[in-house]
Amino acid sequence: MTAIVVHHHAEPAEDRLRPITDGLRPEAPRQGGITMAEGALRGTRLGTTSYESDEHVEPAERMVVHYDCPRGHVTSVPFSVEAEEIPVLWECRCGAEALRRDFARPEPKPERPTRTHWDMLLERRTIADLEELLDERLTLLHSTQRKSA
Repeated sequence: MTAIVVHHHAEPAEDRLRPITDGLRPEAPRQGGITMAEGALRGTRLGTTSYESDEHVEPAERMVVHYDCPRGHVTSVPFSVEAEEIPVLWECRCGAEALRRDFARPEPKPERPTRTHWDMLLERRTIADLEELLDERLTLLHSTQRKSA
């Protein structure tokens, strides 16, 4: 076995990295140095392996729900039998809405009308307030144009 001792104090380059070849274990480091064996991380890569096993583990009981697409596709999705709400609609692989087999299509939710900037402005001010504000701003604009001209 060959190991390299790295020393952290100033000494000639040939002394900083010198092989240790006693075949059993690396030489004890000199003042401030560490051996490669002491500095190496032990174990496995972080986050890539689970140490849990599947022994004594029972998967949850499942049921398969089928969804039919208007384009003829069938999508089968496994759910736990304990699932409280299973969706009636599922997005098919083609992008269309697939309906759960033997279920009626739910009523579409009423859509709220889109609020424009004008709608939000009218919630805060009346038309009379807006006209008064417009007159003030126009007067200010005309007075600054006369001064610069």
